[in-house]
Amino acid sequence: MSTATPHSELVVQYLKGCKFPHVVDIGAYTGEILDFMIDTHWPFGLVVGIEADPINYEVLKQRWEKNPQAVYLHGAIGGSNGEANFYTCDRESEDGTSQSNTIFKKGLLEKLKKGKIEGISHIRVPMFTMDEVMRHHHIEHIDLVKMNCEGAEYDILHKDAPTEWLKKTGMLWVCLHNHTPPFTKLRCKRIEIAQLLRQHGLALVARQHPDKKHIWQLWRKA
Repeated sequence: MSTATPHSELVVQYLKGCKFPHVVDIGAYTGEILDFMIDTHWPFGLVVGIEADPINYEVLKQRWEKNPQAVYLHGAIGGSNGEANFYTCDRESEDGTSQSNTIFKKGLLEKLKKGKIEGISHIRVPMFTMDEVMRHHHIEHIDLVKMNCEGAEYDILHKDAPTEWLKKTGMLWVCLHNHTPPFTKLRCKRIEIAQLLRQHGLALVARQHPDKKHIWQLWRKA
């Protein structure tokens, strides 16, 4: 991510009003959120990066391990604690990192049908709920949750998933993946996500649709 990511200026403005902000990045890729915070909000309280892809995670870990205010977790966020299948396809860069691998298999199957990837494999990765992450790291309040996790957001933000963390979140910066099919057939539609967030006191303050496959939304406590 960078300051060119949709709504980043609004995020910067919001975090300037937070004293030592706490940030959680779900789908942290190789850890750009830490650079963002150092550049715009030093000093900050805590940055937690959660990344399921093992290669991405190793790059993130190497970049973050010398910063005492950065916590990095290998695994996926979901509706329960345990393990999950994590599906991988072709690597997209010379260092082996990828922004397409996901716990959401159907998204990759659609790419396979269209010939955009050559094959799919999977590994088992740890899975945590957001409530468990907050409990384990003694986080009482999150100023910002950034979520860009290749379709898994529909499970994380499902009405039946643990959502106590939403009550303790000041701002949610989320990318909703809009592939068709299969995303429009998911049990958790975007309108249900909006209802859930409003029930927890969040209001939609910005929305951007940079292409046909992604919808960036910014939600803030009303």
